[in-house]
Amino acid sequence: MDVQITQPSKVELFTQVFQHIKLFTDHINITFREEGLYIQTMDSSHVSVFELNLPNTWFDHYVLKEGNVLLGIHSSILYKILHSRDKAHTISLSMTDRGDDKLNIDFDTDTSDVYNRHYEISLTDIDMDQLHIPDMEYEADLTLPSITFGNLVDQFKMFGDTLEIHCSEENVGLSANSNETGKMTVDIPIDDIISFAIEEGENLHLLFSLNHLHNICCYSKIAQNMDIGLKRDCPIKITYQLGEDNCYITFYLAPKINE
Repeated sequence: MDVQITQPSKVELFTQVFQHIKLFTDHINITFREEGLYIQTMDSSHVSVFELNLPNTWFDHYVLKEGNVLLGIHSSILYKILHSRDKAHTISLSMTDRGDDKLNIDFDTDTSDVYNRHYEISLTDIDMDQLHIPDMEYEADLTLPSITFGNLVDQFKMFGDTLEIHCSEENVGLSANSNETGKMTVDIPIDDIISFAIEEGENLHLLFSLNHLHNICCYSKIAQNMDIGLKRDCPIKITYQLGEDNCYITFYLAPKINE
């Protein structure tokens, strides 16, 4: 296996992708398939799922010698290595053959005052079944600026641990409250939403964990907008499109029960 990322914007994005994975899981399986890199993992409380897809065309060099390669990696170690990268570095990931239990990570640069760096990660076998997540028609679909929604989630966390989402043909309302701090409510006019579609006559009232939404919104700087799918009694779907076809991060977060 030999995979390289040389474009500075993509090197930075790749680093940011792994910056927050440690919030969801201690270990991840990274699958290098013929069609590209794929990750699916579930958080430790089993209420949210993280998916990453980077097609092979996204990389500057992508060669698999003997079919798919599955890498089990400690997420914190991978983050520490990527966090040590200088902005002038490119990233190379390689293995001599599929039987290796080590992943080589190289940071290279032509800049004279920055040194090349080489890392070697021990791989581990992680027993983790992939979930089959069927395509679904959502009762409401909307697109919002990622930073705007992320900032709102941060503010709502000061007023409770649950985000209430009210969604109708007229508006989208968000609220959180607690006995200690009171209540915060935000109404988002339909005209202020980048795109919005809802089934005729539908009126949704859904509850989601603000702590988990906060972790999801840690990725709000990675893409300008976020696509949100809502359906009664189903997980919320939040997708960050990463600028190319079939290149995305998607989260699924189970709803909270309204007691």
